[in-house]
Amino acid sequence: MLYLKNVKKENGILKAMYYPEDSKEGKEISMDDNLNFTGSLVGNGVDWEMHLAHARDKLREMMLGKAPIEDQVVMWY
Repeated sequence: MLYLKNVKKENGILKAMYYPEDSKEGKEISMDDNLNFTGSLVGNGVDWEMHLAHARDKLREMMLGKAPIEDQVVMWY
C-alpha cells in the first residue's frame, strides 16, 4: 500500500508526493502529457521498487482520465 498526497496537475504535468506504507519519508513523482514518468525510490530493495511502480501506474491512470486527479490510497495484493 502507498499514499499519493498533494496531487496536482499544472501546465500538463501531474505531480504528487508518494509515501510507501509505514514510511514517513516521501518523494515527488511526476508524469507529463506524453506519459513520461520521473521519480526515484524512497528506500532500497524490491519492495520499494514495487511501491514506485504502483505509484507510476496510478499517475498514468489519472493522466488517461481513468482515475480522478486527487490524493489517493493505492492498494494491491
